[in-house]
Amino acid sequence: MSKTPLLMPMVLGGAHAIVDASTVTAIFRSTHLGLGPEAAWGIVLGYDVVAFGSQALLGWLTDRFASPHLATLSGLALTALSLVYCSGQLVPTLVCASIGNALFHLGAGADVLRGGTERCAPAGVFVAPGAIGLAFGLYYGAARGPTWPLLLLALSAFVGLSRCRFNDLPGGVAIAKAPLLPARTAQLAMGLILVSIMIRSLVGMSAARGYPRSELLLFGIPGAAFLGKSLGGFVADRLGWVETSVITLLVSIPLIASAPPVLALLLGLFFFQMTMPVTLTAVARLLPHRLATAFGFTCLALILGALPAMLPIGGPLCERWLLSIWILASTLCVFFGLRLLGVERRRNLLPAFSSQWGL
Repeated sequence: MSKTPLLMPMVLGGAHAIVDASTVTAIFRSTHLGLGPEAAWGIVLGYDVVAFGSQALLGWLTDRFASPHLATLSGLALTALSLVYCSGQLVPTLVCASIGNALFHLGAGADVLRGGTERCAPAGVFVAPGAIGLAFGLYYGAARGPTWPLLLLALSAFVGLSRCRFNDLPGGVAIAKAPLLPARTAQLAMGLILVSIMIRSLVGMSAARGYPRSELLLFGIPGAAFLGKSLGGFVADRLGWVETSVITLLVSIPLIASAPPVLALLLGLFFFQMTMPVTLTAVARLLPHRLATAFGFTCLALILGALPAMLPIGGPLCERWLLSIWILASTLCVFFGLRLLGVERRRNLLPAFSSQWGL
């Protein structure tokens, strides 16, 4: 067995950061083409809705008619085109950036999940760099620096990945078997896990409301997301998916819902994001032969949860006093969803912890 099973998630995770940085930069550059604030907000909202909301359908099409690798390369090609168009053509920029982002996510995500669903660390390693790419895109997209460095990176990623044979990379050869669950049980487990993702998205979008804008928040929030997502899978694989999800979510409640100092809020978001690799891999375990569709469902849940925080009409759902209730609801959903899926609880955490650290 290879000693580097995380090579493929790391390679695709780096490309993930490039894609998110590039598409977000392209969208923000296009909003400066003489648009008013409301029109610019509509462009950003449209990008988010298409980039995340279309992934369930595009994932199904990928599973049915194409391959994850083709979707990945198509996403990178459209990402590069969005950087070409963003200097003066709004509609092509929006289409290329949103569809390109969606195709890359579901194609690369499916390739990572093909490594199996017994461990969730690979999912976290792949997804986490997207937070860094998003933060860079938000910062660089509002600046006036040249886009050609990002275009060069996107094209380099396209050329590099086009030469990769993912089945030859460690961790990219297995597809897990579907759990032997009654159809209704599997559907209920899927629904509970997706609801937990929706709630996580709502809370993540609402947690910083009321705080003054600062560089600490600008870089701290994506940093907390990166660390939480990337480390959460390793912790969950060692200490148990159920235990890690429940404990980290409960620990995050006082750190997020009580309007704490910024550093405490960031710590809370770190714990809060640690469940991401678990929920993504759990959904994939329920759809092991439709992995692009599984990834698409989780992204659809993300945008559905984020919409109340993005639209004025959803403001009442984002009140800080509700955040503890939402996190508790997410905890219950992920607990019962994982148990219905058949994920076992560890009765003694100390042996797993001790073996991990050589104690």
